[in-house]
Amino acid sequence: MTRSHTFLLAAVLASAACDCGKTSLQQVECGDGVCQAPEGCATCPKDCACQAGYDCAQARNECFALCGDGTCRASDGENCTTCEKDCGCGDSQYCRQGACRPWCGNGTCEADKGETCATCEADCGCASVQECHEGACRLRCGNQVCDGDKGEGCTTCQDDCPCTAAMHVCLQNTCGDTCGNATCDRGLGENCATCATDCGCTEGICNPQSGECEQACNPSEDCRLTFPLSQDLEVDASTETTASVAVAADAGGSIFVGYGHHHPGGDGLKNDYFVRRRDGNAFVAAGTVSNESYIWGTRNLVSLGANRLLALWESAMPSHLRVAGSTNGGATWAAARQFDVTGVTDNGQGTSMVAVNNMVYSAYAGYVSGGGTGGSPYEVFFTKSTDGGTSWTTPIRLSRDTDQDDDTAVAVDGSLVVVAWSTFDGDIRVARSTDGGAHFGNAARVNDVVGKAKAYTGFVAVRGSRVHVVWSDSRTDYEGDVYMTTSLDSGATFGTPVPVHAIPMRRYQEQPSVAIAQDGRAWVMWQDHRNNRFDVYVAATQDGQCFCRGVQFNRTNGDEQNPRFVVGPDGALHGAWRHLPGSVVDIHYGTAMPQ
Repeated sequence: MTRSHTFLLAAVLASAACDCGKTSLQQVECGDGVCQAPEGCATCPKDCACQAGYDCAQARNECFALCGDGTCRASDGENCTTCEKDCGCGDSQYCRQGACRPWCGNGTCEADKGETCATCEADCGCASVQECHEGACRLRCGNQVCDGDKGEGCTTCQDDCPCTAAMHVCLQNTCGDTCGNATCDRGLGENCATCATDCGCTEGICNPQSGECEQACNPSEDCRLTFPLSQDLEVDASTETTASVAVAADAGGSIFVGYGHHHPGGDGLKNDYFVRRRDGNAFVAAGTVSNESYIWGTRNLVSLGANRLLALWESAMPSHLRVAGSTNGGATWAAARQFDVTGVTDNGQGTSMVAVNNMVYSAYAGYVSGGGTGGSPYEVFFTKSTDGGTSWTTPIRLSRDTDQDDDTAVAVDGSLVVVAWSTFDGDIRVARSTDGGAHFGNAARVNDVVGKAKAYTGFVAVRGSRVHVVWSDSRTDYEGDVYMTTSLDSGATFGTPVPVHAIPMRRYQEQPSVAIAQDGRAWVMWQDHRNNRFDVYVAATQDGQCFCRGVQFNRTNGDEQNPRFVVGPDGALHGAWRHLPGSVVDIHYGTAMPQ
């Protein structure tokens, strides 16, 4: 036996004799490529070298991570991605692919990082029609500064650039004083519409669109219409009770009629909201919008083009406004969404809605929690959508008065938005916006005899700078006549109201609505009891002062109530109403082409 073998045997015997509980025959040799105790990075760096990102603690004989030591070691692979503790970016920067980059200039406006139009114009710059004010973009028009270098003037932004008493005429976006010099300066844009003082008509009446004097209308002459249908079309052929209607026309000439459909024996407050589409001389079923609309609530229907429709209605209790859209001409409808904002207004009513391409504008009377000013619980609100009704702006409150506000109407032309509403006390109020509905001026009463006016739906229309408002007026007796007031300055001021008939009829002329055709004539439709039954009548005016004599619109006699109408793309009038021949109520439709 060799000496080494003797040493190993002795070691084994000694281990067996002791009480250490283990036996090891393994020899530790530095440099054998295996890192094992008691070897470490300090005592045997050959076997226990630290990997990248780690360093050797000599006293502890062990490796430790470099990340977190407060020093960003790029040579060891540390960066803002691999070691944020040592290489983190500052508040004005963000980490991307291992490198710190400034937030401003990355193409995204990071409001949570403090970026605004003031701190980072590159990412948060305002649109061309806006300005940056205290870190927020706002429309230039309405900031009480007339920014002439930005194109603002008395035409494009009347709120910021009003004309003064000395320079009182707005011509070509500039205030001047030529009107009133007794000379009709046509080269400066004066005509009978822009300067009646110098260019007033000596014969005939002034056409507000052309600015030319035309032969006065004859109020004894019937309004000239061609009726292509010998009988009204029946929209709803069932025997079930129906309620208020809505009419829409798209650019392709398709006509849609929406109405409530009440099921006998069911909930007395609920009915279905149906939409039907005209197909030749018949109406075909399109689809059911909702089965929980309030039976007497107002219904609205607008076309957004390309077979897209949007409906707005008052739901049954609990009362809220609902909105739903269709992308296939009304065949199917998306799930209804709540329209009025809980906590701002509840129990909305008296809705109105118009659409211009993909822009939708709406007004409604909303219940203000705790009561409105002077104890009036219902006030008027305005909201709009820029994406076809998917999302809506925070409602703007337009009224703060002692009257309870009921039904609303809204009309739009370009940046001019006019909202009108009727009050429970019998007045018609109007508020306007000249910047697309971002800001509204104070509301003004437009009926001249206090407490005698009532309107329901569609009672305001806008074309250019001309605004028409209609209502049923009981100044002569309680039965009422249709009256109109007209503004030629975009709703800033209104003229003296005039009756649609030269001599008041005093025969229950009710629920008028108004629309302006392509030729500039304003058509008015209403229900009229002159024949000892309600019929639908229409009349037209070019200037809001002189009307052709109203003619009966319905071709089928019965008892016709609650008419609504639109002007189609071809200039034809399309109307729908409730037809009551007896104990049941149907929906009828008629059309006529103005001559």
